[in-house]
Amino acid sequence: MRLRHIVVLAGVVLCALALVAVGSASVSSSRSVVRATVTDLDANGIPIGPSRRARPGRAGRSLQASGCREIDIAKDGNSFLFHSLVYRWHHSKRWCWSNGRITGVWSSAYATNMDGNWYYRRLAASAGYFYGSNQSGHYSFREAEMENCVLKYGCIGSEYPWVKIWVHGDSSYTWQKGS
Repeated sequence: MRLRHIVVLAGVVLCALALVAVGSASVSSSRSVVRATVTDLDANGIPIGPSRRARPGRAGRSLQASGCREIDIAKDGNSFLFHSLVYRWHHSKRWCWSNGRITGVWSSAYATNMDGNWYYRRLAASAGYFYGSNQSGHYSFREAEMENCVLKYGCIGSEYPWVKIWVHGDSSYTWQKGS
């Protein structure tokens, strides 16, 4: 009878460990995927054509003297064990330019595709400023605090995904991401 209790207890411990592993306490940043799109906008903020894939670097330069664009960079967080998507952290930025000068800029950040054990806690850090002569560029940075919490065990891990975006008065852009 005593041996039977030990076997049952060992089974319960193994199940608890499996539950924690499925909760995926850490996120593999080396396998994270970045999703990035850019959309050209008219003066009223209405999209001109479909969104397209954004590439890092000074890509997508426009020949127009003025206009508006929107870029959305999304950093995927993947589970350590199964490499499945557990959250997607977005940093979006809309900017307008005229003759090499940025005339307006709007930034936002949000989380989507949240796994049941992952929670967006807060915006951990943010920054933004104009640079260059005559406001020819704008930099923005957004970082989130994401927590992995397992029912009954509490929160067992945190991640801090971040995205940096630089936009320029010639309509080009660059970005970086990490966690």
